[in-house]
Amino acid sequence: GEEKVNARLLGGAVKDLGLLYRADRVVAQMDYLPFKSGVRSFAIRQKAVFFFAVAGEFSVGCFPGGAEFLLQPGQALRVDANGVEQVLVFEPKKTKSAVLTVEIHW
Repeated sequence: GEEKVNARLLGGAVKDLGLLYRADRVVAQMDYLPFKSGVRSFAIRQKAVFFFAVAGEFSVGCFPGGAEFLLQPGQALRVDANGVEQVLVFEPKKTKSAVLTVEIHW
């Protein structure tokens, strides 16, 4: 409620993904990341990062460890780095895919 938001609907039903947190205890940031084509990688160092598949399916690889996931629309993936850098590689299964990221630092 502290910042004004400008947005446009992508089509279809609206999902409320409001981010509520105590500003005196944590710092949080939410970003919309469209994938027009190709692969994206993310280096995670924060305490917690959430990835929410807004549109399209993603193949997600996590390193170190080599775990792989299929992230489908409406699903979320939580990554806790706990001081160890984690690298995630997102490969969209089709064009016009998008994820919403939420980074939380405390």
